[in-house]
Amino acid sequence: MKAKSTSKPQEIFLQHPGKSFLINAITGCNLPFHFHAEIEILFCLNGTGTIMAGNYVNSFGEGDLFMIGKNLPHALIQTSEEANLICLQFDQDFLGKRFFYSREFKSVEDLLKRSSRGLKFKVDKEKFLPVFMAMTTGKSIVPVVSVLKALDLLSKERFDSLNSIQFTHDAMGESDLEKINKVFDYTQEHFQETISLEQVSNLLNFTETSFCRYFKLNTGKSYFQYLNEIRIANACKLLIEFGNHDIEEICFSCGFNNPSTFYKQFKKIVKLTPKEYQVKAKKTLQSAVTMVA
Repeated sequence: MKAKSTSKPQEIFLQHPGKSFLINAITGCNLPFHFHAEIEILFCLNGTGTIMAGNYVNSFGEGDLFMIGKNLPHALIQTSEEANLICLQFDQDFLGKRFFYSREFKSVEDLLKRSSRGLKFKVDKEKFLPVFMAMTTGKSIVPVVSVLKALDLLSKERFDSLNSIQFTHDAMGESDLEKINKVFDYTQEHFQETISLEQVSNLLNFTETSFCRYFKLNTGKSYFQYLNEIRIANACKLLIEFGNHDIEEICFSCGFNNPSTFYKQFKKIVKLTPKEYQVKAKKTLQSAVTMVA
């Protein structure tokens, strides 16, 4: 299923009467750019895809776990058919407004605050999966306790912040978010082609100089930095799905005009060469244990 593109992030109102949280399986589908008041945790069991959260764009794979803060616009794109993710959503005050302010939960409170920028973890699937499964199969208070256990475990894990600036719907303003998302949509549809600064500036009726300043102010990065991230994320997906394809062929199919630029940007963003990434991904997939959601 391919998500329909929209120039405005959709606000989602989650309804879960009588429940403290929502937990669902996501299998081989894309999710449109959206936001909601609940904190969300996305845990990838297997497969690959690309995640957008605020101004962050990158590929994900097995063992990657993301914590998306409230009202932080996010999307899943280019998701492989075999991708399986667990999606947990909960209101920060689902146990009461001051529950996480107690000394015992200080580390969890800090974690929830940091989630406003989006967080990425690389976790041990065998360690975390039973905790998430208990949220769906446990009885009595076990599911709620399991949510707390997951948060406690995550508060002890290393993580990377996805955004250097606060990029929530509230912080950015609806008008600015609509404009930026219009550029996101255009880029996602045309990244395989040559995109000029004039083209994207015209989308917002800006001069090129004004557009560059506006985009950097609202995303924390230049437009061409963002474009390269989109292209490299797609290249990562192709390197995994089509291991027999020539790397230079993948380079051109992702919108790069020459292999030299492709290799340079890939190394800069992924911290590996395309071949190193491909070998590492292949080993990970070979050792993966098939999970039934």
